[in-house]
Amino acid sequence: MSTPLFETEAPCVLVTGGGTGGHIIPALALCEEIRRRNARAPVCIVGRAGAMEERLAAESGVAFVSLASAPLRRSIFHKLVTAATMSLGLVQGWRLITKTRPAAIAGFGGYASFPLLAAGLLRGVPVVAHEANALPGRAVRLLVRLGAHLAYGIDTGHPRLVALRARRTRLPRARNTGNPVRHAFVSATAADGARVTGLAPGAPTVMVVGGSQGSRRINSFVLDAVPAVKAAIQGVQFIHLTGAADRERAAAAYARLGVPAHVSAFSSEMGALYRLASVVVARAGALSIAEICAAGVAAILIPYPHATERHQDENARFLGDAGGAVVLDEGMLDAETFTRQLIAVLRDDSRRARMAEVNRGLARADAAAALCDFLDECFQHAHEH
Repeated sequence: MSTPLFETEAPCVLVTGGGTGGHIIPALALCEEIRRRNARAPVCIVGRAGAMEERLAAESGVAFVSLASAPLRRSIFHKLVTAATMSLGLVQGWRLITKTRPAAIAGFGGYASFPLLAAGLLRGVPVVAHEANALPGRAVRLLVRLGAHLAYGIDTGHPRLVALRARRTRLPRARNTGNPVRHAFVSATAADGARVTGLAPGAPTVMVVGGSQGSRRINSFVLDAVPAVKAAIQGVQFIHLTGAADRERAAAAYARLGVPAHVSAFSSEMGALYRLASVVVARAGALSIAEICAAGVAAILIPYPHATERHQDENARFLGDAGGAVVLDEGMLDAETFTRQLIAVLRDDSRRARMAEVNRGLARADAAAALCDFLDECFQHAHEH
């Protein structure tokens, strides 16, 4: 039997993904776990220059390398541009593999991950493609067809995921590892939340998260609801992550209404904020689902209706069918209905407790470790065969 990956002298692992927090935060969580297992292991985030992944890697003290990549557009011109850019990224990925000689490569989705993962497959490096969403995307489906190992984070039994798992007939087979969240998220406390926000621990608290870019539609639903919620729920307070475009509008609204609120465009201390929340109002991206479960908090989910192939609807079903979330269809939603649903959840302590317990039960605290184990298994299998 070959030496386990993280017991070798200095196993280089390349980790790629980007575009949104849902791709890069799990990638950074994996980097943390790799470093925990072997502090000498050279680990590197690979993504697009100037994008979120470069900034977050720098903030986390993780090395970053950029490769060319571009999203697939509909027009013929943009398809040609994408093909040329991805070809350049493939060449850059090939050269990076030659330079670093990685033991394994892990990808977390987004078009920025595709060139390196494809280059890894061509070079015979063990490649793990992690699908965070319940509905596998095009890039992951193609990579698995080309020979990548499949790890996935949400299993609702969707036929597309079932079919993709079935394609992976060679060992190691597809693995449900869960979606990793970072150690700082899990270890945060309500006291940390009070320190960050200045809000009172124990008071009824609505946390609003519109995704890494914010959501103007969710912001509007919440701000329209604030007067009625204030009248119905004594001492209510809000944590509102608005995105950059809506921060001033939201801050002015809470100040005008005299409602305690912590308003920010985004936050790097999400775990601390979640620990104060009585209920979270959010989109249904894979990262939000993982964080809601890790925090063990009740949720109201409004899936983004324009997400690719409406994959957020399937993510939301993961919590909704289990009883951990109220799922609202944005296309059918108005301010009155949203307000009524929010007040109903806030008023019913036992209901919120049941929802929180369901979500805690769905959490995968071992997700980063499980993914590391799967990487190790793929590495050993490649070296034994």
